[in-house]
Amino acid sequence: MLTKTVFRTLAAAGLIAVGVVYAVWKLNPGGPGVFRTELADRFFEGYSEQSGRIVRRDQGSDTVSEGQAYGLLLALAQGDAERFRLVWSWTDENLRRNDGLLPWRWDGGIVDEQPAADADVDTAFALLIAGERFGDRTYADEGRRIARAIMQEETEVIDGKRFLVAGPWARSRSIINPSYVFPDAFEMFARATGDQRWHEVLSTGLDAIAQLTSGGKELPPDWARVDAGRVVAIGGPDSQDSPARYGADAPRTLVRLGTSCNERARKIAADLKTAAASDADGTSDSLKLVAVAAAAYASGDEATRDDFIGRLSDEAGATYYGAAWSALGPAFIEGRFVQCD
Repeated sequence: MLTKTVFRTLAAAGLIAVGVVYAVWKLNPGGPGVFRTELADRFFEGYSEQSGRIVRRDQGSDTVSEGQAYGLLLALAQGDAERFRLVWSWTDENLRRNDGLLPWRWDGGIVDEQPAADADVDTAFALLIAGERFGDRTYADEGRRIARAIMQEETEVIDGKRFLVAGPWARSRSIINPSYVFPDAFEMFARATGDQRWHEVLSTGLDAIAQLTSGGKELPPDWARVDAGRVVAIGGPDSQDSPARYGADAPRTLVRLGTSCNERARKIAADLKTAAASDADGTSDSLKLVAVAAAAYASGDEATRDDFIGRLSDEAGATYYGAAWSALGPAFIEGRFVQCD
C-alpha cells in the first residue's frame, strides 16, 4: 500500500506534484470486492486492437476519445502497466491537438478536431494516477498538461460562475453535461496544477446537479444549459426544445458522484437511489444498473449495491458502451482509482 509518506517522497523526487496528495492510491485496492477483472478483459478482447486503439465495433468501427479514456481507466483498474502504455501511446500518437486535448473522433484519421470534456477529464485523471502507480513522471506531466488545457479551453464563466462546459464549442452556448462533473478528478487537478479554480468548477457543477434533480427527486438529464443564473434541462445541444432524457450519458452522474470522496457529491447520489432503481427496473442497460449500485453504495445500502451489480449480464458485453461500464462501474465502487483519506 502506498502511504502519504511514500507520496511525499515521490513528490520530492519529482515523480509527482506535491499538491496531488489527495487520496491514497493502492496497487491492490480494498473496498467491497465487486470489481471483476474478467469484465475488463472482455472489454479489451471485444473492443481493442493490439496497438492500443479502442474500436467501437458496434458503431461503425470508429474510435472516440471517450473509449481511449475508458481503456486507460480499465488498465489502471487491473494494474496493467503494459496495457496502459499501449492505450496511451496510440492515443498520444493519433488523437492529440496542439494544446494537448483529444479530438473526439477518429476514423482512419481525425474526423473532428473538437474535443469532448468528459474524455479529456477522464484521461487527465488516469494519467495523474498512472504517474504515481507506475512510477513514470511523464504520465503525470501529461495529466497536468491536459488538466490545464481543460481549464483554459473547456471551462467558462457564465453569470459570474465558472462551469465545465461540454467542450470548446459549448462555451458560447453555455451547454453543460451533468455527467461530466467528476469531483475526485477536479480535486486532483486542483492539487496537481495548483489552480484553485477547480474547486469553483466542482462547486458550480454540484450546484447545477442539485438544481436539475430538485434535491434528489428527479433524475438528472443528459444535457443542460446555463441561462440567466438558472440551469435548464434540455434535450440536447442541437435539440434544446425536445424533452430532456435520463439517457445514455446521465447515469454516469450517479457513478462519479456516488463513489466520490466528496461528501456533498455522495449525498446527491444517495438521494437519487430510489428514482434510479425505479428507472432501472427490468433493464439490461449496464450503465443504469451500475448507477443504482453506486447510489446504493453512497447511501450505505450494501444489499441494493450487490443486487444491481449482480444483474449485470453477458448482454452488457454486446455493445462497446455496455462492456465498458459493466467493468468501470464496479471499479469505481470498489475504489480501484482512489481511496479516500
